[in-house]
Amino acid sequence: MHGNRGHGRRREASPAQTDNLRIVEHTANRAVRASDRDRDQVVHLLGEHTAAGRLSLAEFEERVSAAYSANLVAELDQLLTDLPAVSGSWDPSARRAAARAMDARMNRGPRFGAWAPWVLTAVICMLIWGMTSLGEGRWLYFWPLWVIGPWGAAMFCRRVTWRGSRRSLTR
Repeated sequence: MHGNRGHGRRREASPAQTDNLRIVEHTANRAVRASDRDRDQVVHLLGEHTAAGRLSLAEFEERVSAAYSANLVAELDQLLTDLPAVSGSWDPSARRAAARAMDARMNRGPRFGAWAPWVLTAVICMLIWGMTSLGEGRWLYFWPLWVIGPWGAAMFCRRVTWRGSRRSLTR
């Protein structure tokens, strides 16, 4: 089967953590095959742990990938054994706080970090255009506009719509 898949050794679950492991309540046999619903429940729990800051985004992605490729409930259990139990109720204020915390983690670093490749490409294109214009001894057609214009417009629209969709979650 799939084994541990690079998740390292997991310690045995404590009694307080067994709430996380009861994703399939109809059986005590953890060697039973996992359903799509079981996988979705584990991914939801992993999302809650990520929002609470217990998992990094990289580890969240790794565990989600492992959850969707798991065949047995026992394999899903391994993804949660080092995490504390999550309370059963997920009220709207906790959801808003989790969304704000996720936003804060995703926006760390340079404020416009997503724009860095665009800026670098724009600078390179304009340098090439400037050097060729100098070589010709006249201003050539400003072709970098066709590279940086649509890309910049798409990035701007994505940022505006992404911010709007995140605001609806935090209301």
